[in-house]
Amino acid sequence: MVLPDTPGMPHLGAHLILIILQFLKERGYKEAAHELERESGAYFDWDYMEELILEGRLEEAEKYLSGFTQLEDNRFSMKIYFELRKQKYLEALDSNDVPKAMNILRSDLKVFKANKELFEELTELVALDNIRKNNKLALYSTEDARSAIRWEIKKDIELNPALQGKLILPGFEPCRLGYIINQSLNWQHSHCTYPVPNPVIHTILADHCCQPPKSPVVPPADDALAVTSTDAHPALSQQPASEVLDDLPMKVIQTLKEELYPTDIDFSPIQQTYLLVGTGNGDIGIWEVGSGVKLFSDNFKVWNMEACSTKFKEAMIGDSSISITRVNWSPDGLLFGAAYSTHLVQIYVFGCGNNVKPQLEIEAHDGRVNDLAFSATNKRQSLITCGNDRTVKVWDVMDGVKRFTFEGHNAPVYSIRPQMKSGIEFIFSTSVDGKIRAWLYDDFGARFNHNAPGRACMVMAYSNDNRRLFSCGSNNDGESFLVEWDESEGSVKRTYQGLGKCSLDIAHFHTAKSLLAAGDDHMIKFWNMDNVKLLATTDAEGSLPARPRIRFNKEGSLLAVIADGNTIKILGPNKASQLLKTSKSGSLIAASVASESPMMRHIELSLHNFVRIANFASPPSVSLSQAAISKSVYERATKRSLFSREKLIDASITVFFPPSSFSLIRITPPSPSALAHVLHQTSSYREPSCTFALLAAVVDPPSTSTISHCPPFSLSLYNSYFRQRGLGLRCAATATSGCGGHDLKPEAMLPQISGRMALT
Repeated sequence: MVLPDTPGMPHLGAHLILIILQFLKERGYKEAAHELERESGAYFDWDYMEELILEGRLEEAEKYLSGFTQLEDNRFSMKIYFELRKQKYLEALDSNDVPKAMNILRSDLKVFKANKELFEELTELVALDNIRKNNKLALYSTEDARSAIRWEIKKDIELNPALQGKLILPGFEPCRLGYIINQSLNWQHSHCTYPVPNPVIHTILADHCCQPPKSPVVPPADDALAVTSTDAHPALSQQPASEVLDDLPMKVIQTLKEELYPTDIDFSPIQQTYLLVGTGNGDIGIWEVGSGVKLFSDNFKVWNMEACSTKFKEAMIGDSSISITRVNWSPDGLLFGAAYSTHLVQIYVFGCGNNVKPQLEIEAHDGRVNDLAFSATNKRQSLITCGNDRTVKVWDVMDGVKRFTFEGHNAPVYSIRPQMKSGIEFIFSTSVDGKIRAWLYDDFGARFNHNAPGRACMVMAYSNDNRRLFSCGSNNDGESFLVEWDESEGSVKRTYQGLGKCSLDIAHFHTAKSLLAAGDDHMIKFWNMDNVKLLATTDAEGSLPARPRIRFNKEGSLLAVIADGNTIKILGPNKASQLLKTSKSGSLIAASVASESPMMRHIELSLHNFVRIANFASPPSVSLSQAAISKSVYERATKRSLFSREKLIDASITVFFPPSSFSLIRITPPSPSALAHVLHQTSSYREPSCTFALLAAVVDPPSTSTISHCPPFSLSLYNSYFRQRGLGLRCAATATSGCGGHDLKPEAMLPQISGRMALT
């Protein structure tokens, strides 16, 4: 469809050129952009023209001008051309290039011969060996002359009717071309006969069309909004309605008390009863919510004041009070971080035996840091931050090196959400003016720009299965919006009902399984993701602020909420009280998940320990089994340890070689001498705070071995661990007093390493 020209509105073709110009400049193709400006005449870039004049590129300046107006068009154009050519003539004479000056006089300035007096005056300058002998040019300097004609030319350009409407670029969002292409692809995908979820599109040279499946396809249901969750909350699947409320985390089962008001909370993704808490005076701590015991606490202090900027030091002198704005765990539970109200982000390592050590301090932003998140990109752990300086930044979490700075927001950036879908890693960011942007890990700017519902300041979150995107926030009028997004269309799919109007704070929400929860109107409100109507509410026995911060644990069985009186209330279903009692007596609430953390952590540390001591020239070749241990764990352990050598090598972090039948990570076996060296090294370090694991070795078959680490079980549990798999190990182990575990005498193991350990 072609729209006709309308007075005051350029043709759509002109708009397309402007969008292409924006694209070229955003990608750094400046010369191509200026050439398009000249050839199309759509936009006159005065900054570029000014640059050409001041740099003495007068031929290029005249060529650029010719795309918009000719010398004979009007008196303003004639004056601009004259100033450019006269300056070119004077610079040729000043550099004693008489032939060039004569050529300019005869070809370029000849058109002004009608002004006989002026032309003769210019001609007389050729006879002078120095143009400054002319009274009018006595104080001539090239730089001053260029600067003077710049202002004359700018004035004539602004008054030139041939350039009217071409000096100011119409206001439109950045990355407009990419946004239009995305809209087109989404529209094409919505019309595919056999649409594939999250398709990977490799070209825009032809229309997108999903290929039909090889097997027959059942037609989709008529109701496009009838989404069935693949990860349903137990309270919402196959249960009578009367039992739903009993299984929601609505009952207060624990209350934690802080010295100062908490500002943010986050459950560990691995140890699901560990709650990270940040406070208004900058303190950070970890609670075990089952027992109500505080496992770790650290008062705020700057770790390296000498490395901080002068601006930060001045801010600290002016107002030494500092609070935590956001706390967050890394997905593997090995790191956690805190963002502060002034400049800083601090990262801690959460090690074996709940051992916490400072890892990294970054002066991340100019002013307040509003959010932080962890993300693994290209097998590298990254830290993402945003702040009041309107930027989003990506840092290497190991050394604090800044990898990317994303600019484009026109207001403070309030929240960030890193994500990966269909193999594409990206970051959502939201700002306080209600703008949403999406970034890839490159320097090409935002790929997505959208207005939040109601222009609300909001936070985004995915469902546990990463298939559904939600957001919640509030605008300046106190209106709140909780919505689900249609990512393929970039539009709101459904808006949930039940949020109130309050101008005191921003509504906070969280997701777990197929549940949504938000703090609003001094209550916690629950929704089923597939139903816009409010499911249930609770006031958590009172004392909640107007819009409290809330956080589910990963399983959705517990929910933490910040309450008045410097307290944090832990909510759970009715059965949670019994679970917490079990936890206090020594058992874990979620043993299957809790045991995963030490397994992963010990594997990582053991691998790094083994590789470093055995002095491999390069990391061993790796092939993964179907066990839930990723290659990234191996690489992170062997290349980018989170711990120093002193903390890394201790008797509790040992290596064993199980039979290949249940291998986790397979490597080429080292020599017996290298193994002996490993055993001697690991036996010479000790850290009694850790539980010792049993060391055993089996070389089976002789050509290959496996390396991993078992959980820190007791000896009886450890042997049971093998017997359940039909394995028995003949090991030399002696009890070590005061260590609560078992130690090995390396010399007892050495004779068996060179051969084959017998299976009983």
